[in-house]
Amino acid sequence: RCLYNLGCVLARVGRADDAIVRLTAAVAAGFDDLQLMSTDPDLTPLRSDERFRKLLAQIEAAAAGKTP
Repeated sequence: RCLYNLGCVLARVGRADDAIVRLTAAVAAGFDDLQLMSTDPDLTPLRSDERFRKLLAQIEAAAAGKTP
């Protein structure tokens, strides 16, 4: 959860690239709370970023038991 929180902080301060790196690491480490990641206001700056949308799709696919 630390990587996720760091990603949130970085997104809030306008460091989208760094935020995506940390969020990707969080997912790789097992973070899978799609609801939180989809609605967290800290991540609003990333919502239009294709990398962020792909990360959400990855979590959703993993929850459905498939690989994106």
